[in-house]
Amino acid sequence: VLIVSAGIADLIEAFLEQSFGARPGPLLRVSANRMVFSGTGDHPSGDRPVVGWAPAGGPCHSHNKNLTFSRERSFFDAACMPAAGPVRHALVLGDRPYDVRVTELVRPGLGTELRVGFFDAERVEGGGRFDLTDYTDTYDIVLPASSPAGLGPVLDILRL
Repeated sequence: VLIVSAGIADLIEAFLEQSFGARPGPLLRVSANRMVFSGTGDHPSGDRPVVGWAPAGGPCHSHNKNLTFSRERSFFDAACMPAAGPVRHALVLGDRPYDVRVTELVRPGLGTELRVGFFDAERVEGGGRFDLTDYTDTYDIVLPASSPAGLGPVLDILRL
């Protein structure tokens, strides 16, 4: 499983571990922005302050998620090309229409790609709003972002 986010990998990994006992390894990787801490506890509290961000190639954000394949090539080579044959499926979750770009460079080799969008009618983006049509034109399934069901429908699909 490769989780791609414009968020902070350290927080996502802590959530996965606390909620599911899942830790990154050969079959689970979080591709997101990482905090880089100083090597010393030079903050008055004794904590190591954040001194930078990784990946070194620039931050991961919604407009460059299509670089995921090149950034995570070792994951795709190891996890997606096992001896039993290639794994060619993708479940893409996004809250913006352009989040589906994450599979652009992988798409020619995909067998199945399911796109689930979370629509928020109140979100303002770049001075404008995305409307429902932007989501229905891009995603296979569109769910309201404020739904009390949360990720429940997605988890139901994964259980099938």
